[in-house]
Amino acid sequence: MLETTPTNSSPQESGWQPIEISERHPAILQMQQATAGVCGLPWLRPVLVGFDVDSYSTELPTRYGIDEPVSIRASVIKRRAEFFFGRLAAKLALRSWGLGEVVVTIGAAREPCWPVGFRGSISHHGQLAAAVVVPASSCSGAGIDVEPVLDGEHLPVVMGSVVDAAELQILQALAPALELPLALTLAFSAKESFYKAAYSEVGRFFDFSAAAVTGIDPIHGTVRLAVRESLCARFPPGTVVIAHYLKLLNDAVLTVVYY
Repeated sequence: MLETTPTNSSPQESGWQPIEISERHPAILQMQQATAGVCGLPWLRPVLVGFDVDSYSTELPTRYGIDEPVSIRASVIKRRAEFFFGRLAAKLALRSWGLGEVVVTIGAAREPCWPVGFRGSISHHGQLAAAVVVPASSCSGAGIDVEPVLDGEHLPVVMGSVVDAAELQILQALAPALELPLALTLAFSAKESFYKAAYSEVGRFFDFSAAAVTGIDPIHGTVRLAVRESLCARFPPGTVVIAHYLKLLNDAVLTVVYY
């Protein structure tokens, strides 16, 4: 369910390996890590956790050593489950660096706070959670995002809020190598990953319009973005950002941005 698809429209597989733990609750369907790294980078090792919200139990955070803030405990079960599985993915990613007992707290903007010397990112959608943790010595920022491929109902929303007319024309020109639903999903996910990667340095919210899709390469699995506004000293207008993507067997995509 979590491996990359060996099709012409997806990049090479990245050596996903099962993660073993001493006890696994029925709500945890699968746990895998790209142990060989992605994008040819051995230190970029995302973790994917497949889960079943209906099987979630409120005792899971305590059982697996996940700190559940008061604000999350007051949320509906679906939100509590998403938080838990995202933090479980983060815990497993940290474990691969020998930091499995470190608590990932929540910052003032509700962003995850990582241990000193590391950068990281968490994403969850549907029945899939993902996390990546990298040493600060390897990159200044990292962002990850998982999204189901858009269906017809949601296409107009994304076309109206995530891309402009020029970007849409670029995406439409990718067919038949990439059909529009997949291309739009990649555009949305790449911008989400960029936001997560850059947020700590930018220090403020910025919209989808802050970066434009200028191309997608289905052979190498990349989405090219160009920064449109002055975000910070590191990201002035015109800065090129590359998002790497994998297409997953459960009809979802995973994107990663690092810099």
